[in-house]
Amino acid sequence: MYNFWQIIEIAETMNDRFDKLEKDVRFRLEEIKITLKTILREINGFHKDNDNSMNRKRIQETIRNDHQPVATKTERSSPRQDEINKFNITVHQISTQNGPARVFTYYWRVTDIMEKLTQWKSNQSLRSSTFHISQGGYAMFLRITPRHFPDDSVYFGFGVTRGRFDSILKWPFPLKTRIEILDHSVEGWRADRVSQLWDPSAISSETHWTRPKITEESDNPEYIGLVIPKRMILSTPLLSPWPSNPSHVEKSVNRYVWNDSILVKLTVFL
Repeated sequence: MYNFWQIIEIAETMNDRFDKLEKDVRFRLEEIKITLKTILREINGFHKDNDNSMNRKRIQETIRNDHQPVATKTERSSPRQDEINKFNITVHQISTQNGPARVFTYYWRVTDIMEKLTQWKSNQSLRSSTFHISQGGYAMFLRITPRHFPDDSVYFGFGVTRGRFDSILKWPFPLKTRIEILDHSVEGWRADRVSQLWDPSAISSETHWTRPKITEESDNPEYIGLVIPKRMILSTPLLSPWPSNPSHVEKSVNRYVWNDSILVKLTVFL
């Protein structure tokens, strides 16, 4: 027979177990609800428009109408605009030293860059919109900190955030990633600033790559992608590659700034 204190201890243990079970059930129900909403959304989207090219166009228009658009009709397009139109928010193949690779590409236009570089406070940052790596893929984001270090170096980071398909994806996040700052010079004169290829499996900090929690902050801590001096962003070519026609020449010729904006390119290797 159990004595009084043993019965109390057993009751407390059972209460703790029931509390844990209740939390687990709530978590699983929330996960199931999110998954069901995702499936229903995808089914509805399929019935409304099962043309892949139209889906891609719709996604691109959504992002371009965001508060950080890739281009607007009133602005003269960058020499990189054809590239952006072709590859933004797409899965395609590129050539590498190890042969062809299948990648996802996302372009982020950061506007009013001169103000951010000169007037923002130290460590003040801007986050991109959330984007998914293809249909059914991971959700990610980019971040820029225009004045990250005392010497005003500019920090570009990327990270994983809570997405619609997290419950069916492999964790921790396994995909190699690269960030570039695009040079707007004409083709043949470009010198894009390119980060190394970041491999999550070789990075010790697991907090960056685990599945984002449902009940907590949606963004995982972003990982440093690229740090470059401010003077590099404001650099100009030694020889101007711009056309001789004055109407086609920017008032201030600059490699990385176009219409007071810079273009950040994220490449995710699938």
